[in-house]
Amino acid sequence: MDTRALSGGERQALAIAKAVTWANTALIMDEPTAALGARQSAIVYDTIRAASARGLAVLVISHDIPKMVSFADRIVVLRHGCVVASLEAKKTTLQEVLNFMLGGRGENKDD
Repeated sequence: MDTRALSGGERQALAIAKAVTWANTALIMDEPTAALGARQSAIVYDTIRAASARGLAVLVISHDIPKMVSFADRIVVLRHGCVVASLEAKKTTLQEVLNFMLGGRGENKDD
């Protein structure tokens, strides 16, 4: 297949599919849906779920905090290169994550 004929979003989705196919322990994704439309983003999130179900560790770096709160198992907030919070996603709220991101304090729900 000639990938030059694909859109940027299609190329991104293809790259993620290749990474999932070849990974055997972990995936690190930096803003994997940033350039994608809603349909391609849904495919990427389904692919991430499938990779996780296959036993791969998946680290997603994202600024889409509402999506990560609803999607992730854990959320780690970094500020100036330091971990300021490690939260179980299903036990936190968007407001709490944003509070940590903006320098506030909150109850850290680290297991």
